[in-house]
Amino acid sequence: MVRKLKSKNYQIIWIYCEEFPGRTVPLVLLTDGKPGYLINQWIFYLLEEEITQARLELYVRALCHLYDFVLSHYPESSDTFQLQGLLADFIDAKKLGTDSFCVTSDPRYSWLHNLGLYWKPLVKRTNTIALYLNAISKFDEWQVSFHGSTPLNPYEKRVMTAREIYHDFQQRKNWDPFIHLYSTKQHVKRDYQTSGYGKYLHKRSIIELKRSKQPKTFPLDRFVDLLESTKNPRDKILWLLM
Repeated sequence: MVRKLKSKNYQIIWIYCEEFPGRTVPLVLLTDGKPGYLINQWIFYLLEEEITQARLELYVRALCHLYDFVLSHYPESSDTFQLQGLLADFIDAKKLGTDSFCVTSDPRYSWLHNLGLYWKPLVKRTNTIALYLNAISKFDEWQVSFHGSTPLNPYEKRVMTAREIYHDFQQRKNWDPFIHLYSTKQHVKRDYQTSGYGKYLHKRSIIELKRSKQPKTFPLDRFVDLLESTKNPRDKILWLLM
């Protein structure tokens, strides 16, 4: 054991282990003093994926802060809260601060004064909030893929209306050299709840139990998104060739 991080609802113990030599590994203990099975399983998965130490610390911290928030915001029973709006409330708590650090007097956020978390406001550090949301979304996508859980941050697909398609077409006219292909594309838009981060379902679950030394590959389900976000025609052609 090398160091401990404590909160009123969880504890993170950084240890050395034989499975991952040369680096410290976080072990998360929850409010009952027992290891958190799901989060520790996710940590093992991240370590198998050779995540960097800095990103691992960020991911674990973000998820533990969410766990802390749930138990503080719903003290009677953490099993009765509604998933809908949970991340929105978490963002408000991070953005505005809690307890004595809360920077708003708006009565709609009076509940922030009684959480007992004493988070400082991050209203000017939106990038930090975005990193936390990204970490939570990564965990959410993993648990949905591997355990079939109800997603914390779901997204929906809907077909774009003719007016939206026309408006999008008009905007692309002045810059998109592939405009002649636009009418052949499937006009589907993703609606994201709360965070706006895309869903990424891991396609390597089959080989997860037999760790392979094969090089990492770009996920095929994100290939269309890659093409759509690439504005340089040369780069698009290179992606297609590859």
